[in-house]
Amino acid sequence: MIVTLKDIARRAEVSPSTVSLVLSDKAGQYRFAPETVANVRRIADEMGYRPNRTATVLRHQKTHLIGFMAGGYRMQTQGQLLEGLHDVFQNDYGLLSALHNFDIDGERDSLNYFIDSRVSGVVSFWSGVPENIQIYQEMVTKYKIPLIVMDRPIPDVKSLLFLPDDHEMSSMATQAVIDMGHKEIIYVPYSSQGTSGRKFQVQGYMDAMKDNSLGDKIDCMSLEYPVPVLYSKEYEKHIKTYTREIVSYCLGRSVRPTALVVQDDLLAYEVLFQLRESGIRVPEDMSVIGMGNRQPSAYSMINLSSVGSQSFVENGRIIARLLLDMINGEEVDSLYYRPLGLFLRGTTKELKS
Repeated sequence: MIVTLKDIARRAEVSPSTVSLVLSDKAGQYRFAPETVANVRRIADEMGYRPNRTATVLRHQKTHLIGFMAGGYRMQTQGQLLEGLHDVFQNDYGLLSALHNFDIDGERDSLNYFIDSRVSGVVSFWSGVPENIQIYQEMVTKYKIPLIVMDRPIPDVKSLLFLPDDHEMSSMATQAVIDMGHKEIIYVPYSSQGTSGRKFQVQGYMDAMKDNSLGDKIDCMSLEYPVPVLYSKEYEKHIKTYTREIVSYCLGRSVRPTALVVQDDLLAYEVLFQLRESGIRVPEDMSVIGMGNRQPSAYSMINLSSVGSQSFVENGRIIARLLLDMINGEEVDSLYYRPLGLFLRGTTKELKS
């Protein structure tokens, strides 16, 4: 049987309004006797009272829930981000998670569910599907739900952007192998040429090369290949063929590269495999550095050098604190870059002169 405020009031011999104020932590404002407060709380606990969340939502038009929209099934960082979010939210907010896996209807339905659930804020990996921009716009402007967007901006949607600094990440990776003595360095892309991430990464690579008087050696590999979304179902179907073409390109150059700067760690894993299949020793014959610092990169069987966040758990904590500021009406910057670090492991080495 559901225990009500009236049930507790009857047993404690006080009014229902007194019970309500005590259980909502407002007793101090009304100077109730400490004995009364302790008695009401004890009785509520003994009777197994639970607050009526529906009634709270109707009063305040908000729940203490945070919506988290994940991207693809293969996004390995999502669990770590959730851990960081939970570390900050655990005492005050619950997490409502959804995953669109780049499905238009799935993303839209999940966002509508967040809105209907009166969430207090949303963290989302946008699918990139233009058809769903409108629902994001409505969520922010019509329903006043604070929004943090991960990895790429949503056009015409007011939100806080939590992005990788692609230019800095690529520049750091390129500079790292230059500092090891490498000059024949190729940038290996994955995303299509029109994407902002690739554009900034290419520029970061080129700037680092030029800053070290290596502008004449710039090679931003450009292969004509249908590039599926990195975490999509089609990814595994295409990646092996694509990486075979990458290795073939590198080995077919008149001057073989001594280092590869790879756009994403996930792509770098496959590149490492194909290089070894082709008899190229890493790092003895060719160094490889990725970007993203994904969790498997530190595994001893992969041991990939990379540039990226040291901890996606900490990223989750940062995001949670930023969202709390937004929920509380505080001013926040509209753009926040992930903290970056350089992680040199077993796939890079100094080039002997």
